[in-house]
Amino acid sequence: MNYQPTLFDNPDTIRHTLETSKVNIPLSNKIESNYSNDVKQKRIYQKTIIYQALCYHGKMTQRQIHLITKIDRCFIPDRLQKLMKVGKIFIAGKVYDNFTKKNVTVYGAVK
Repeated sequence: MNYQPTLFDNPDTIRHTLETSKVNIPLSNKIESNYSNDVKQKRIYQKTIIYQALCYHGKMTQRQIHLITKIDRCFIPDRLQKLMKVGKIFIAGKVYDNFTKKNVTVYGAVK
């Protein structure tokens, strides 16, 4: 049963219907488990490319990583977080970015 309550339904009816309906919720609370193998492989590939770029070019900001690797800018913060979590990169400091007119974080690779 695919019941969608509305504002005009009786609250008792809503409560009873929702309590008796079966909802299949996956036990895994990991976001990664919801992605296909292709997406997982793409994430691994992107992390590898970012790590190799940091090893080859040295310390860089997120914008510089984006310009060199051509990985979409919106994916880079997550990939950097994952790499920091496993200890492959570190925060090397801050630098003033002329494009954004702000101080931005610089990342370096642990070799």
